[in-house]
Amino acid sequence: MTAATPRTTTSPRSARSRLASSSCIRRCPTSRQNTRPAKRVAGQKTAPRIFFAAPSKTHPETATQSVGTHLESVTYVYDFAPGCAVAPNSEVGGARGLFSRLFGPATPPTINSAGVSVTTQLRRGFDPATGRFVVSFTFGFPAGADGVAMQMITKSNAVLDANGQLATPNGSPISTRSYWEAFPVANGHVVGAYDPSWDDRFQNAGWTNADSGTYQKSGLLQFYPGASLSDFPNMRPHTVPDAGDLPSSWTQPAGWTQSGGANHGVSVTFQGGQGSLIRYP
Repeated sequence: MTAATPRTTTSPRSARSRLASSSCIRRCPTSRQNTRPAKRVAGQKTAPRIFFAAPSKTHPETATQSVGTHLESVTYVYDFAPGCAVAPNSEVGGARGLFSRLFGPATPPTINSAGVSVTTQLRRGFDPATGRFVVSFTFGFPAGADGVAMQMITKSNAVLDANGQLATPNGSPISTRSYWEAFPVANGHVVGAYDPSWDDRFQNAGWTNADSGTYQKSGLLQFYPGASLSDFPNMRPHTVPDAGDLPSSWTQPAGWTQSGGANHGVSVTFQGGQGSLIRYP
């Protein structure tokens, strides 16, 4: 019986031609699969139809075997498709992984506001003619606590002019939609506070023609021990204009409740064109 002559790669030119040829895969030895699924490293997740696999190798992987006195080169072609290996979840800057940042935590963070407090201080005075005010708040947390403080802001505006119409604000129009702000907490203190002497402030530029009525702005502070900002993917800076660069959202965060927490706020009431300020606690 005549021995089969193995196919050999005789020159770089023929190798390039074989790889460039559209029929290369059909000429590969039948004993070798021309495609194979991507390898999945232990601990990796799969997510069909959502993620793409890791990028293919820069150079084809070549397995070389000895056949008599010749060398036969077999090229494996990798077909990567949606639903193959996905990089494992990782902790980045306190994050709980890619899945948490995209879809929220598998287990929603839990509120425990025991020991949380708020103190207030009037700053820059109060103008009774316009209702202008600046009030600051300092948050208190249990010693050594790490987590995320979440504040729900609620506003109402019924300040009227002498004709019974809404008075004209000195600043931007007053929105009365509720929203949420997030504050990272480390070792019992807010991280990156605007000012060492306070953690948040309520302010209003007042009204040009206020005569009667009341404006109120309140905050409810809750605390999520052990949580990180990545547990709240809906909280993004500059989402709510009034929140500035604080992570904020128009929709409530995971695990939110209005039970417990620390209430605080400001109200301005006008009578006969003169305003009075009440702040609490």
